[in-house]
Amino acid sequence: AATGCDWADLPREAVHAFLSVPVEPRGRLSCQGSTGLFDGEGASMRIRSGPRKTQSVDGYIHSIETLGTVDGPGVRFVVFTQGCPHRCLYCHNPDSWRLKHGQPVASADILDQIERASTFLKRAQGGVTVSGGEPLAQPKFIASVFRGCKEMKLHTALDTTGYLGSKVSDAVLADIDLV
Repeated sequence: AATGCDWADLPREAVHAFLSVPVEPRGRLSCQGSTGLFDGEGASMRIRSGPRKTQSVDGYIHSIETLGTVDGPGVRFVVFTQGCPHRCLYCHNPDSWRLKHGQPVASADILDQIERASTFLKRAQGGVTVSGGEPLAQPKFIASVFRGCKEMKLHTALDTTGYLGSKVSDAVLADIDLV
């Protein structure tokens, strides 16, 4: 798993796009003794060239982790959905159980954030993971997120118990690389 100095020499522009923090317009971050994931003096930032094909769907999220390293291969953009019908004794996110206690968000807004990070995620051999709560409690929302990610050619992962698997169509499963 990539952590800390494992992604040394990242262009400042890439860090800015991924973390949305102000940085110098040119220059590089470095950490002695490691190699970077980016080639050349800097990475060009990808700007959406047109409207998305996927329709935006409203949903509820618990939180977002922008530099996840344990929820799939590479560096991940992790969307923790809100809502779960289970009440597992050793649940890692019991505050994600009640659907309406989450932050309402449109899938288009999540995809905008993911798109700003897409170049970084690809170069870090990562992608997007949707976790929870139980993501399948919001099947239309996650379908929209996964479809948008596949339009960006990103690796996708779904972290689920599978209990609500009957709510997911074959078309949605085709947009998920890892379950």
